[in-house]
Amino acid sequence: MHSASVNSIDVDASENFLVTASDDKTARIWAVRDGKLLRTLRPPEGPGIEGMLYAVAISPNGSTVAVGEYTGPEIGPTCIYFYDRADGRLVHAIGGLPDTTDHLAYSADGRYLAVALNHASGVRVYRSSDYAEVGRDAIYGDASTWVEFDRNGRLLTASDDGFVRAYDSRFHLTGRFEPPGGNWIQSARFSPDASKVAVGFTDSAAINVLSGRDLSFLYAPDTHFSNQSLGTHAGLVA
Repeated sequence: MHSASVNSIDVDASENFLVTASDDKTARIWAVRDGKLLRTLRPPEGPGIEGMLYAVAISPNGSTVAVGEYTGPEIGPTCIYFYDRADGRLVHAIGGLPDTTDHLAYSADGRYLAVALNHASGVRVYRSSDYAEVGRDAIYGDASTWVEFDRNGRLLTASDDGFVRAYDSRFHLTGRFEPPGGNWIQSARFSPDASKVAVGFTDSAAINVLSGRDLSFLYAPDTHFSNQSLGTHAGLVA
């Protein structure tokens, strides 16, 4: 088990493997079927917060695990490491990012990895085949807290600047919306058919449902019975 807070969880498309990232500076790979720990990944670490893992994603085919951490000044304030899931081998690293990674997500076909960056550093998209950057939006007013693809390659993001943003499959901004109900958006999730988007907040129990087509407001479920927000690392499940 982890010895500190778990900050991020992901599962492969076939639901065979679950990966976790923690403040204990490890990422772990688990078997979904029986919960058995299969492997512990230990990226480079140092004193204090150096080496804490804030985000993790596993490729849809289960072959690669990406982890984001605070790495330190030698190779930049943050780094993303890529590991072979089967043998734990480090296969690549992307360094020199401007801030820590708050969330990671692979596209449904595994071709791209989206990265949500802290503070006002925006989002970036990398191609899985060669790790080249293929998309970027740095015009954010605060931390990027969530990135997610639909099955057609559209990208959805959430930010503490109060906006949900949508991008087409070429990662061009197609719209943004400031949903009511809270100031800091924790997560934004496509419904399975991408016709709707659910939005949750860290400072409110409110949940908004938006149109998956243009992010227009549709309705808000009744959450008056709860005074709890989604919390710092919680998210919505579609």
